[in-house]
Formats: sequence, C-alpha cells, structure tokens
Amino acid sequence: LLLTLPIHVADWLAPKNLGIRVFAIQFFSGLADLGILWGFFTLTRQALPHLSRRWQLIFVGFLLLPHFTIWDGIRPSQEHFATAFFWLALGSLTRRRFQVAGMFAVAAGALKYSAGILSVGLAFFSIFLSWRERSLRPLQFFAGVFFGLILFGLPDLVFYGRPWESLWMYFQYNIASGTSSALFGSQSAAVYWDYFRGNWGGALLPFGLMLLIGFPFGLALGDPVFTPERSYGFCAVEDHK
Repeated sequence: LLLTLPIHVADWLAPKNLGIRVFAIQFFSGLADLGILWGFFTLTRQALPHLSRRWQLIFVGFLLLPHFTIWDGIRPSQEHFATAFFWLALGSLTRRRFQVAGMFAVAAGALKYSAGILSVGLAFFSIFLSWRERSLRPLQFFAGVFFGLILFGLPDLVFYGRPWESLWMYFQYNIASGTSSALFGSQSAAVYWDYFRGNWGGALLPFGLMLLIGFPFGLALGDPVFTPERSYGFCAVEDHK
C-alpha cells in the first residue's frame, strides 16, 4: 500500500511504463534513508554536544555510512521502511516530540511486525523518562501511539473488514499454529551472532564495545552525559514547561 504513491506518480509521468515505475519505487525507497540519517545525526548531536558540527558529521559518516549500499538503499522492503520509521521515532524522541515519536514507533511495527519490539523499547523509555522527570509530558508518546494504531489499522479495516487483521494472521501463522516452522523450518539464534560479528567485528568493533559497555556503566555511575542537565541516554532535556 505504501508503494502505491510512487506508482501513481510514475503512471502520471509515463502511463504504464514499467521502467519508470521501477525507478520511482527505487527512488522512493532511497528517500527512506534520509530518515535514518536524520535520526542518527540528531542522536549524535545530543550524545556528543561538545563536538563541533563538522566532527559530528564525520562521526556519523564513519559509523553509519559504511553500512549503506546501493542495493539496500533502493530495495523496497519492509525492513528498510521499518528501519527508517524507527530512526524517525528515535530522532523525534531526542527532540522531545513525543507524540510524533509515538506515531513513528507504531509505523515501524506496522511495516515489520517483528520490529515492534523496538517500538516497545521506546515506549518503556518514555515511561522511564516520565518517572525520572516527575512529568507527564513524555507520556504524550502514547497519544501518538493511539493515533498511529488508528491510522495504520485503517488499511486492514478496508481490505479485511477488521483493523490489524494482518497482525492477527501473522501471530497465528508464525507463533500460535507453528505452520511457518513446519513449512520453512527453523534456525538457531546463533545466526544473529554471525550478523553482528560480520557488521561489528572489524573496524567498528571499538564503537560497538563502547556502546555495549559504556552505556550501561554510564547510567549506573551517573556519568554527566546521562544527567538531567544534559540528557537521559539520548533524550536531551530542553525545558520542563
């Protein structure tokens, strides 16, 4: 349904031209990378405020851009769009736009149901932030979630007659009935280790270790990066009004 927009634009430019349709879809998919870059850069600006803008851009370039490939950038996959919406949600949280973050979090889960676990993590962080600040403002995240549930439930309501029917069918097929593993088999969780080793086992290993070890220790020891005057992990405190 999301890809009907570039298809309609392609048909408006050159009716029934397959090549233009393919280009429009790939171009539209590539635009999603802008959301990933914006979210990551926004997070970097709050996590490393002492660096100049130039060095922040260099940091983002060295850490993030090696993972971008042309094929992944133009591939119209659920994972691609879900990743973009997740980073948009993370960037919105960083800028304390809680309602927008909640809507983007639902969008990430709606496009790839297994990515919903990331959205749940953002929801728990909003609760944690509300408790730390003694403020209800971070809970506006759930107002955005409510709006997102209505918005992204409409396609299933139109096509199947019930909102979020495809999520229920996904649960039945992949979890409740065991049909997916019976037809396609199953694999060990070790494949995730192979993925992270391939992506973080080389030149980026020091960054991965810093994120894995430094973040929880920073929270536990009260590092200045995580204090209310600067930020809670990644969500900067601009005001309490």
